[in-house]
This record gives sequence, C-alpha cells and structure tokens, in this order.
Amino acid sequence: MRHAAFLAILVTVGLVAGACGSDEALTKAEYIEQGNAICANSNAQIDLVFEEVFADFPDEPTQQQLSEGIGELAAGFIPLMEAQLADLRALPPPKEDKETLGVLLDDLETVVEEINQLAEDAAAGDQAAIDRIDSEEDPFSDLNRRALEYGLTVCGEDS
Repeated sequence: MRHAAFLAILVTVGLVAGACGSDEALTKAEYIEQGNAICANSNAQIDLVFEEVFADFPDEPTQQQLSEGIGELAAGFIPLMEAQLADLRALPPPKEDKETLGVLLDDLETVVEEINQLAEDAAAGDQAAIDRIDSEEDPFSDLNRRALEYGLTVCGEDS
C-alpha cells in the first residue's frame, strides 16, 4: 500500500503524557528523559489510532475510502499531536537550550497545522491533497533529525 509514507508521517512524532508542573528549568538529561517518555506514550496511542482506522482497510482503496480513512485518521491523530505539543511545551527546557527547543516545537506546531489542513482537504475529496499524502514526502524528516540530534531519540525515531 502506497499510503505507508503518510502512516509513517503520522506515527513518527507521537507524544502525550504528563508533564512536569515546575517552572524551574530542567537539565538537558531530565528534559530528554521526560520528553522521550511523552513521545513513547503518545506513539503507543497513535499506533492504536492507526490500528483502529486501518484494521479492515483495503489494499487498493477507492477514492472515497481513502478520503474517509484520512479523515478518520486525522480525527484521532491531530488531537494527540496537539496534546503532545502542549505536554512538550509544559516541560521547562534547559536554559541553554530554550531557544533551540522553542524553535523545534514551533516548527512541529507548523507541521501539525499543515497536516491538519492537508487531511481536511483530502477528507473532502481534494485529489491534490490525497496525492500529496500518498507521496513519499515526509514533512517530519527535518524535525526527526533535529530531535535525534538533541537526544530525543524516541521523539525523532521513524516508526
């Protein structure tokens, strides 16, 4: 199924969990540990969304089935990504990495918004949006690379 790229896009960045309630900056090691825990929790939840949506999905879906599947997937995925972002933003970053992590999270927010719009368009039957989702393009590849470079190995892994 050529939709594996879209599935990989959605699975790569799953994050949801409790965040630290303190305003004190974390050390880099603490941030990485807590951030990776958020990602691990969210990845598991996103995997469940995929399993539910695609459990009986045909190998060669019709345009309507594909549009509906994308809509269902986005309905489960986007709230998880928004929660992930909120949880990561709630972690007080190390002072020396505040700007780096702020830019990374801002960029993640932008990608999630773009995916949400693309999914809405595809669910409405927009063929260009469906084709883009069906392409090999991965909007998370740069974010994953940057997360891995920082040490957020769970957040940056391709699933």
